[in-house]
Amino acid sequence: SIIRLLDSKTLQSVPDLASFDGVKTAIHAVVGAVALGDNAISSAVSVIASTLLQLSTKSYAARIPPSISAFQFYPPQIRLEAVHSALLSCVKSSDTTRTSRQLAIALFWLAQTKPSPPLIPYFLNSYLPDNILPNVERVQHAEQSNLANVIALVVGYALMVSFRSERAVIDVKRVEGRSTFGMDVTLDDEYERKEREQLKEAAASCPSVLLATRLAKRLKAYSAGGKTAGALVHKRLLAVPQFASSFPGFASA
Repeated sequence: SIIRLLDSKTLQSVPDLASFDGVKTAIHAVVGAVALGDNAISSAVSVIASTLLQLSTKSYAARIPPSISAFQFYPPQIRLEAVHSALLSCVKSSDTTRTSRQLAIALFWLAQTKPSPPLIPYFLNSYLPDNILPNVERVQHAEQSNLANVIALVVGYALMVSFRSERAVIDVKRVEGRSTFGMDVTLDDEYERKEREQLKEAAASCPSVLLATRLAKRLKAYSAGGKTAGALVHKRLLAVPQFASSFPGFASA
């Protein structure tokens, strides 16, 4: 992505790009992000990660918590580095399932802040295979299973929350469509059957469903080189019945 490219220290070291800083500033201005120095980046990651961990011990309301809204102007890379840091801390939790679920909801809320590029697709397609999975490869073999489990929980819950949100939008549009045309809710069996088929087709094309299928391919491609992290996360996700039934393309990809 553009933001990931612009945040690359390697690219910043290329002397020929004399106007690079100006371009980066312009891009950050367009997406509503702030440009930070190395010390400020480290501090921001720490603050956001700490906030996410605090939120992971609480229940969420039906709107974005103010503490998360405050991070909307930070570049996506910083927000995802904070998620990564919080994810590693979840491994030490006494209740990894609950903590991971709440962190996934925090990631979902973080992705809803405006202005922001699509944060969850960026997280799954780029940050996960490029940053998180290599970290799993570096830890001791005994720790890999626990870390892969937490990653699968966070990824799985984030996709499920996104899927439910998308399905809710589909259901609302269906009800609004009935109201618009003055349709009686007591419909015949044939109409109900056709409507169920249409809902199934609409659900199959939800962004989260397409993301899950693409993620499966990325995990398999990552494992093809003899690395174990991708296969571990893939196996953990398939072991969750609700995830497997909601994203059938994940297993068949």
